[in-house]
Amino acid sequence: MEGTLVAADDAWLTVRSDDGSVTTASRAAVEDVRIAGPSGELRLGPTLEAVIEGGKPGSLEAELDYLTGGFSWSAEHTVVRSGETEATWSTTVVIENTSGREYRDARVRLVAGEPRREGVPPPVPMARGLQMSAAEEKVDLTEQAFSEYHLYTLDRPATLRDRERQSLTMLAPRAIHVTPRYLVRGGVSGVAAQLEIENRSAAGLGVPLPSGRVRFYERDAVGELHWTGESRIAHTAEDEKLTLDVGTVFDLAMERREVFNRRISDREREMEIEVKLRNRKKTNVTIVVEEPVAGDHEIVKKSHEYTHKDANTLRFEIPVAAGKEAVLDYVVRVRY
Repeated sequence: MEGTLVAADDAWLTVRSDDGSVTTASRAAVEDVRIAGPSGELRLGPTLEAVIEGGKPGSLEAELDYLTGGFSWSAEHTVVRSGETEATWSTTVVIENTSGREYRDARVRLVAGEPRREGVPPPVPMARGLQMSAAEEKVDLTEQAFSEYHLYTLDRPATLRDRERQSLTMLAPRAIHVTPRYLVRGGVSGVAAQLEIENRSAAGLGVPLPSGRVRFYERDAVGELHWTGESRIAHTAEDEKLTLDVGTVFDLAMERREVFNRRISDREREMEIEVKLRNRKKTNVTIVVEEPVAGDHEIVKKSHEYTHKDANTLRFEIPVAAGKEAVLDYVVRVRY
């Protein structure tokens, strides 16, 4: 593509050809730029220029602080299960530089939280040919509380090359305790597998965790590692509890049906709901069933005890023996 550059922003370049046609191209698609007859004022790299007015002649040391764009970072958490309640947790942080320039021997600090910033420009799309450099297995980042956020500091200078991603170890693998849960949500087919993890030192963690993706792996009978699902966590403080969705269970099945739905009066209806739960596992399980209810409601008949998760959700805990079926049945009267 040849022509005159007539417009540019963080994402797009607009070029007018000699025949008058105008073409728009993504910055991420541009790998090479050749300029005919550059003027003396043309700068080929990102440049910051400051004009400082001094009160008298002389020299002094100054520190210039400014906000830049084109940087992002994300956390990647990994859980490897080695039993029903045993697992390891590790965390890496990926830093991405699409700023257009290289930073040598930079002191890197990462802020976890949600600092407010007005008028942030859209991020530049990821460039093609992005390289990934792997970090050593040792812990690279140390954590400390900072203002309303948490600060993670790299313990050594780092060179952040343009169009490169660097992976740094935040938490080396550590043994943790996990609690498996099984959940049926009203109106959703299948039985969901969940893992409950307490972010406490006694359970193996006990550190502030930045938001990010969580990948789950499990070893088979011969020790091979297999991916079993993914979830995401929000920023999680120490001593908080994590409930992570892993996927849908193969050996647990459910069927839900409305037995009847009848009108009692102009402002009342009565419904009977039946939920069948089948356990094809070799172990006993407890399945939590969450049922939505609306309006001013009353449970007039039930096969199992329940609690209210919130004003519009009933929560049943149903034990299901190995190889058996359990049936939840209840009648709810709703007033509008």
